[in-house]
Formats: sequence, C-alpha cells, structure tokens
Amino acid sequence: MLFHWQWLFYQGVQPHEHWVLSNGCASQFKGAHAIFFVARYPTLTNGCKMRWQYFGTSHGKGMHM
Repeated sequence: MLFHWQWLFYQGVQPHEHWVLSNGCASQFKGAHAIFFVARYPTLTNGCKMRWQYFGTSHGKGMHM
C-alpha cells in the first residue's frame, strides 16, 4: 500500500479520484512500469481511479480542470 493512502485512510479520508498533471518528461512514460502502476492504482488504493494528463514541455500551464 502507498504510504500517503495509509495516512489518508487513518484521517478518515477516502478519495474517489486522483488527478495527476505531468509536464515535460516524456522519458518517464516510455517504459511499461509506469503504465503498469497506473493500471494497478485502483487495486492499490481501495478503488480510487487515477486520471493522468500528459503535457508537452511548457504546455501544461494554467487551469486544467
């Protein structure tokens, strides 16, 4: 289990969706390990979905939601 999720559950908080904004690091997602982690995220976090938005360098600025 991820440490931040253990702390959240201890505090009585159970998020339903986790948003991640990634800007300018194309190399971090060229391997299968990152995609495998995203695919297993709901299992690791008791059903919380992950929404990961990828942006090119300097294109992920401002409001996105």
